[in-house]
Amino acid sequence: MNSLTPVKRKQLFGMLVGVVCFVAFVWYLVIQPQHAKLKAQQVKIDEVRGDVATAKRNFGMLGQFEGDFKVSQQELQSQEDKMASGDVYRWMLHIFEDLQTTNRVTLFNIDPPRLSESEIPPQIPYRTATFSVSGTAHYHDFGVFLAALENDLPFLRLQKLELKRGTSFVDTGSDDREQLSFSIELLTLAKVASVQP
Repeated sequence: MNSLTPVKRKQLFGMLVGVVCFVAFVWYLVIQPQHAKLKAQQVKIDEVRGDVATAKRNFGMLGQFEGDFKVSQQELQSQEDKMASGDVYRWMLHIFEDLQTTNRVTLFNIDPPRLSESEIPPQIPYRTATFSVSGTAHYHDFGVFLAALENDLPFLRLQKLELKRGTSFVDTGSDDREQLSFSIELLTLAKVASVQP
């Protein structure tokens, strides 16, 4: 560099400054905007990839949801088949006859149902029937009887329950002291299309 004349040095320095200015010009006006565009495009690509992955996952779950929906429809149909329709009183007598024989409960009175529109939220396409049942049972047998009502008939709801000690005035043993008299009020759903007030 020492062998260069001052004019050549100035020219070389000017050319070096020009190259640096040109590179900076190209960097700021061409490369930097393209780099920003590429970065924005990469963000968009990542978002689209995420959306595609979510859509694939959701599409895969669609088959599962359809299967669950079919199973739920079958379960609903199974429950509706057990539900009261037509003569609700006859339905009740049949249900309680079965429960009485399997649960060692003695039923004395089953009042005729009082039919009304459902006030259970949300609005459902069923009517309600309220009825009272009274009888006697041993303490444990009565518990089994109530459990059978809840488990076998999920559309049946206990509204009111009254329990009294056994009505026997003569002490004939410990069995009679466990005897209960009960009175329950139940609400059940009944299919609208077949129920007539």
